[in-house]
Amino acid sequence: MNKKYFLLFVFLLTSFSYSQTTNCPLIPYREGKVWGFCDTLGKVVVKPYFDKVEEIKFDLFNHSKATYLLSKNNKKFVVNEKNQILLPLNHSYDSIKLNKYDTEFIQVFKKGKMGFYSNLKEIIPCKYDLVETAGNNSFRVYVGFKCGLINSKNELIIPIQYDNVYASWKEIDENNPKYVWLASTSTEEKKYYDTKIIQKPLDGDALPMLAMKEYDSSEEDFKNKEELLKLYDNVVYDANQNVVYVTKNNKIGVFDLKAEKILIEPKYDEISFLDTNKEKKVYKVLKEGKYGMLNENNEIVLPFEYDKIEKNGDLYLTLIYQNKKVGIKVFNTIYPTIEAKYLDVLDKESIQINNRWSFNIFLVKTINGIGYVGENGVEYFKN
Repeated sequence: MNKKYFLLFVFLLTSFSYSQTTNCPLIPYREGKVWGFCDTLGKVVVKPYFDKVEEIKFDLFNHSKATYLLSKNNKKFVVNEKNQILLPLNHSYDSIKLNKYDTEFIQVFKKGKMGFYSNLKEIIPCKYDLVETAGNNSFRVYVGFKCGLINSKNELIIPIQYDNVYASWKEIDENNPKYVWLASTSTEEKKYYDTKIIQKPLDGDALPMLAMKEYDSSEEDFKNKEELLKLYDNVVYDANQNVVYVTKNNKIGVFDLKAEKILIEPKYDEISFLDTNKEKKVYKVLKEGKYGMLNENNEIVLPFEYDKIEKNGDLYLTLIYQNKKVGIKVFNTIYPTIEAKYLDVLDKESIQINNRWSFNIFLVKTINGIGYVGENGVEYFKN
């Protein structure tokens, strides 16, 4: 390692070793064009020094764990929330990517082939077209479209000749003292066995599929229809929410079928179900050209002052627009609405604080660059 990179390692290790004072992972913090780390309240704990935070992953299963892919002088390296370097910048890989399912494993690439890196060593060599984490701390490996399996001892226990490899959910196999894998092609299915070890679910291998209840939203034959038509000009049944949108004099309201009462009087231009907040249904409502939100108790959740409100399905966010700027409405939180003052919202990451609450951070675009904003409204950047 040359002197320049050695000095960077010294900086990283000394900076991180005194920075972590809580169990909550650090949050990327930008000052001008350089990046460091801060806590959820915006207190800087690692002075900005990196050129860029390329990627971050917060562990879904271990609440205090995270992984950060950083860059300095066009070299990428990886650190974790415990101030430890997981993959040094004197590596020989062509590219690095954090793993989707588990912060412990890092995807590494060389000459177009993929491998896995963990605990400062390469555990799966870069000779496969694709590597996936699987149950029982194992890895599915692909060459072309054919699949095999490497177990926790780095042994190829299933040859790379199958269309699919997955854990068995059959009761007799789940009770087997060995871990049971099923490997299949279009013409055969074969069982393979491995030693059972303690594991966390990585990709749903050992989780049964749940049947989702389907609703027929076209069905409008509900028992109150004729009675409601005597009171209103039109009624539209929402089977998913079990409510009826009622119209009177070209204004819309909401009638609850279960409670058999009007929730929101018909005096608005548009109404549609948006989300739930603290166990109450929330509706997006248009009044006199401006959007706001009302809950099922006809209480104002968001005032009528926005140009647009929309759900972003990719980010699972409700975005609010005002004067060509965007903000965020976070439901079921103790924090106030994030005001509409950003050019765009680009991404979202969730830090699992406990089993009932996760803290969200949002990557936003401003006139001076990108930066993160916490669910609490704290901006983790300084221009």
